[in-house]
Amino acid sequence: MAKINPIVGPLSGSMGGLTYARNRGGLYVKMKASPVNPNSARQQAVRGLLSTSSGLWQALTDEQRNAWDAYAAEKPRSDPLGQSYFLTGHQMYVALTCIVLDQGLVENTDPPAGADPIVLESMTATLTSDTAISVVFTATPLGAAEALYAWQGPPQGGQGDPNFAQSTLIGYSAQAAASPQAFTLPKTVSSGFTSNFWIGIVDGDGRTGPALKDSDTRP
Repeated sequence: MAKINPIVGPLSGSMGGLTYARNRGGLYVKMKASPVNPNSARQQAVRGLLSTSSGLWQALTDEQRNAWDAYAAEKPRSDPLGQSYFLTGHQMYVALTCIVLDQGLVENTDPPAGADPIVLESMTATLTSDTAISVVFTATPLGAAEALYAWQGPPQGGQGDPNFAQSTLIGYSAQAAASPQAFTLPKTVSSGFTSNFWIGIVDGDGRTGPALKDSDTRP
């Protein structure tokens, strides 16, 4: 546990895996406490994807790994504070390959070429039952190597507005999907409850475009 004296003013709460707090000795920072691991089916699936993707990386040639290093060095990302950082080639490969495999596709040994997926022109998510939505979107159909990805926020009975960090992956459409598309939800939405949805485009290389947000309330 480290004592800190921030130059930007007092800090509190959690950020990037660290928790800032104060006691009688002053401000301090510690590792953020992790919740109890429920070991859900989805968590097990993600661990399997990570393990498989890391194993596939080991099978790449040095030339392929160097290509992934070069690709990652050209793709800055932003942390919660808006600061840029870069993944290693290995991290980039695993991140994209997990999404590729999660769609039921075959891994790509070479890094992606061409532009990243763009944002949908429009999107409306409508609850058709307590466990299903219909998504109407444009432009339609999607490109030959493009699919929809969909996430669901926790159903709320009050005025809460959960953000994307609280959402759960619903799944993916088939590639070149046409509007509308139906998805089965991982979380049941009871009568009078509202759920947020984030829908975007994912390509066959595992790259995702920005998601559009919509919400709907069960009658």
